[in-house]
Amino acid sequence: MPPADLYVTALVKARGSSRLLAKILTPERIKTLGIWYQRVTPIIGTAIGFLMLVLILVDSISNNWAILDYCGNAVHFRTPVARVKTSDDLPSIYTFAKGYGIANLSNIGYWMNDFGIQNLAKSSPAVYFITAGSYTVGSMINFVARLPIRITM
Repeated sequence: MPPADLYVTALVKARGSSRLLAKILTPERIKTLGIWYQRVTPIIGTAIGFLMLVLILVDSISNNWAILDYCGNAVHFRTPVARVKTSDDLPSIYTFAKGYGIANLSNIGYWMNDFGIQNLAKSSPAVYFITAGSYTVGSMINFVARLPIRITM
């Protein structure tokens, strides 16, 4: 390694560049900008905070499941199971494909199904009825019709 006295540092600076910056940012101008910054920053912070408060308020009202449940815009989901108390009552009302009935569900599948049916059939404060809207299923996104299976009844 060569001795340290052989290394040279060079600083390259355009002529007159410091004079141009000194003309733009005079001490008076820097002081004025500092005062302006101290006055405007709290106003901008308050405006952003107020905007966030409005957005949170709108979100908490529009996405409140209790309010949506009270409006009853998804109570129509109760109609298919209105006369059913448990999942065991479904085969007496609905027809299932051979090998695809309630008795063929796994233990956890039966529990999930039964929990949903029981809470749909009664008014339970533990379950909210909400809907995400209705959507038309066109032929381009109807993949079920393209499946090569046949279910016998």
